Amino acid sequence: MRQLIEAIRTRDFSLQYSLVHLRGEERNLAEQINEVVNEFRETTLLQEAKYQYFGTMLDTINAFLIVADEQGKVHWMNRAAVDGLCGFSIHHLHDLQVLDETLPEMMMQLKPGLQKLVQLETKTNEIAAGKKALDAGNKDFTDYVKDENTLMIVGLQTNFCIDATVKSAFERGYKVIVPQGANSTFDNDYMSGEETYKYYNDMMWPKRFATCVSVDEAIKLMEKKK
Repeated sequence: MRQLIEAIRTRDFSLQYSLVHLRGEERNLAEQINEVVNEFRETTLLQEAKYQYFGTMLDTINAFLIVADEQGKVHWMNRAAVDGLCGFSIHHLHDLQVLDETLPEMMMQLKPGLQKLVQLETKTNEIAAGKKALDAGNKDFTDYVKDENTLMIVGLQTNFCIDATVKSAFERGYKVIVPQGANSTFDNDYMSGEETYKYYNDMMWPKRFATCVSVDEAIKLMEKKK
């Protein structure tokens, strides 16, 4: 019975009792346990198959779909939302404030059946370019920066898109500048978000792949560029 409880707790439905040396009530009990385990396994496989089917189907919808709980924790995003919003899966609705400061609060207030139309726009003097890969190597992005020799890189996430973009831009001959405090990331199984930020910004990139400067220095460089 202890094995059965542990199997259910860990969702391990490979448990099967051998009936070879069992007789009477012990054999009947083992047969019933095997039957219950088999039913759990079949039910679980069916649910997983349905989940994968609906997940695949929703990924084909050309609209941003985000599943979050009442605390704002994001449990799922379809492919359109990942590609169109940030380029990666977010962990919390608050992460959307990089797109619009009012967006997380507005989404937290949404209730079943309530619809709200939101239009996100770039400023009139901003140029937007698609970046559909983690690094700086995709054609849309390289076409966008083809006349530049210096890239200033900011955004999310430090240890994914930002790191990949910094290193691939360096390999392509760009001078890379990273302003202090202008990238961020989440906690992971090995380091906190703060530790990860320091690892890349204070140790990995400086004097190797990028020039890491203060925000004031970054602003002066942008003003000089104008």
